[in-house]
Amino acid sequence: MSTLYTVLLFLHGLNRWLAFLSGIWAMALVLPGLLDKRAFGRAERLSVSIFAGTLYLQMALGLLLFAVMSMQHLPLFSGRVAAEWGHMTGGFLAVIFSSLAILSGRKAATEGRKYSFTALWSGLALLLVGHLPLMLGLLSLLLLTRFVIAKLSKTPARNLESK
Repeated sequence: MSTLYTVLLFLHGLNRWLAFLSGIWAMALVLPGLLDKRAFGRAERLSVSIFAGTLYLQMALGLLLFAVMSMQHLPLFSGRVAAEWGHMTGGFLAVIFSSLAILSGRKAATEGRKYSFTALWSGLALLLVGHLPLMLGLLSLLLLTRFVIAKLSKTPARNLESK
């Protein structure tokens, strides 16, 4: 059973980073849509769905880890009950928020509302999953890169032969 515990703990930790990175990716696609006034497309839906999927997997791995630790009579979070309940509540809320993000991307009446509600619910789920300074840094870098690429693609090419 200790091998199973070790594998589950590793997968739970690894998947947390996958959830974090997929959440950053989803937000990098959704946030510019708030300003661009474009259609809520396949890329946005896919990124939010992948983010939610990693959170569902994270919850499943966490519940399996909880079951294995309970069967082995291992203390969760070194016996700190508040940390145990806070961790589980945060996980459940992240899954609920990501589900609301998917639903709002499908059911909202206008494109603007799709982007707004998807950004809200995905952002709340991401806050529960990630390290705030790292999240803000990566998101800023992705948004800045996207802005620069958009500006460069709109700049007309210079005619170097017309000197």
